[in-house]
Amino acid sequence: MASHQRSCSSSDWASHGENVEYDSDTEGSEYNELSGDDDNVQNKDDIEFDEHIDYGVEDSGLINNLENEVGSKALQSDTFDPNLSDDASIMESDSDCEISGGLWTNFRASTDMNDPEFTLGMTFASKQEFKEAVHNYAIKNGKDMKFVKNDKYRFIVECKQEGCPFRISLRKVINSLSWRILTMEQKHDGCSWAFDNRMMNSTKIAKRWSKEINYNPDWKMLKFKEKVHDDDKFNMSERQTYRVLAKAKTILKGNEEENFNKLWSYELEIKRTNPMSRCFVQLSDLKEMNGDTRFLRFYMCWDACKKGFKYCRKLIGIDGTHLRTTTGGVLLSAVGIDSNDSIFPLCYAIVEKETIQSWTWFLDFMKTDLDITAWNEDEFTLISDKQKGLIQACKAILPKVEHRFCVRHLHGNMKVAGFQGKSLKDALWSCARAYTVTDFNRGFRRLNELDGNAFEWLADKHPKEWSRSHFSCASQSDMLVNNICECFNSVISEARQ
Repeated sequence: MASHQRSCSSSDWASHGENVEYDSDTEGSEYNELSGDDDNVQNKDDIEFDEHIDYGVEDSGLINNLENEVGSKALQSDTFDPNLSDDASIMESDSDCEISGGLWTNFRASTDMNDPEFTLGMTFASKQEFKEAVHNYAIKNGKDMKFVKNDKYRFIVECKQEGCPFRISLRKVINSLSWRILTMEQKHDGCSWAFDNRMMNSTKIAKRWSKEINYNPDWKMLKFKEKVHDDDKFNMSERQTYRVLAKAKTILKGNEEENFNKLWSYELEIKRTNPMSRCFVQLSDLKEMNGDTRFLRFYMCWDACKKGFKYCRKLIGIDGTHLRTTTGGVLLSAVGIDSNDSIFPLCYAIVEKETIQSWTWFLDFMKTDLDITAWNEDEFTLISDKQKGLIQACKAILPKVEHRFCVRHLHGNMKVAGFQGKSLKDALWSCARAYTVTDFNRGFRRLNELDGNAFEWLADKHPKEWSRSHFSCASQSDMLVNNICECFNSVISEARQ
């Protein structure tokens, strides 16, 4: 065993052109110390040592010494094809003697990937690692590369500009998953900086810039495009820039489908750490082909919000806003207002869309969590934009609660109906801001004088829904617009994406 280790090391250095001096006395003494004084064994060791030495290596060189390196058995095996390309290459199995000898250098992805430098004999853990290194090299040096050979045993990359001699040939190491550079010409001749580098696809750019995008979440497309052009010095189209930002956010925040699969774990963790909070995940009646259940709705009301609402005004803003994701959906939210007229989020839910069923499901949870009962319903007030299905849901779940309509949205519906103009707008707001019934009637008569049709259209809406003169005093708030919900939706705008 000791003689085999010495012969491997000696042949390794001898086969690569090193001047090896063999001292028989020294070798013999070392062997005698290990195995005893046996002349026959020592002679056999010398014969094996001589068989592993290639005395013609200095004439043939490293690249042309293929058969002596791998042996006749390796050439006949299925794992090696000597005619894969015109490049004569060495495909040796990795061994401790090669690494300890220091002939092959290992590529360290953790330190060398950002600015890779290729050397003859450099060993890569996989072909994918080499491809990523080539991409980073192309970005760093402004070169457009192309892969001319790519199979199970070889990988060859060249410079795409015509006439440039740059070329790297990578070969798979026998009996190993590693790949090694065996021939290369790393000088570029006549190459200019490639600003339109087709090698830089959106996936590679997103991976390279993901950390910077994470530190600058407010980057817009144009600003990010200019930043990449200034730093990496290559051009991107607007469409490519959009894909880069989207993929980078996916890398940072994870895939949306994977995040949705964590909702059940999220629910259980909240129940474990905050048992008084209400977290509920509803499943759909539809099932996957394999029998798995599907997500439908999610409701959340924190215990701190439930307790804090007891010290807020009894006014609740209700609103729904779309989620800007590939999975879609609508976020329903209920927002209160404290004694300082600041917003106070109460509860929220993710539903498929705004319907009578989804609003009824949400209001039923909210009614329970906020302790709204049949005995105190008339003390509470809802303000909303009268979204689709909300009016019917409120009549079914909260029939005694006063319901206001946002005057700003009322004016928007008025314009859609064809009643436009600043005079009509001023008359509408004059009626809405009136604190007494007399002032309201005065403003309403003025509106009738301006446009009788607008008067008839507005007369169908009861004044207690939009005029201060008819509001109850139970909520202790004369709010006319649903800005508390609009403000909340604006704060969570980034999260909605």
